[in-house]
Amino acid sequence: MRDKNRIYKTLLLFMKLWEKYPDFRFFQLVSYIAGEAYNKYKVDPFFIEEDKWNEILKEMIEKTN
Repeated sequence: MRDKNRIYKTLLLFMKLWEKYPDFRFFQLVSYIAGEAYNKYKVDPFFIEEDKWNEILKEMIEKTN
C-alpha cells in the first residue's frame, strides 16, 4: 500500500507553485507541469510517480524565485 502522506506533500508543492502563478486556471497549471515532466523524463506524465512529480514541482518553484 502506498504511503498516504505522499498526497499531502505533492499537493503542498502544487499549492506553492500555483501561488507563483495565481492567474493560471487549474488545468493550465496541470498542463504546464505535465509538459515539464515530459521534457524531463520523456514518458507520458500519467506514469510518473509522485517522488518524480515532487522533484519537478520543486524545480519549477525554484525557477520562479
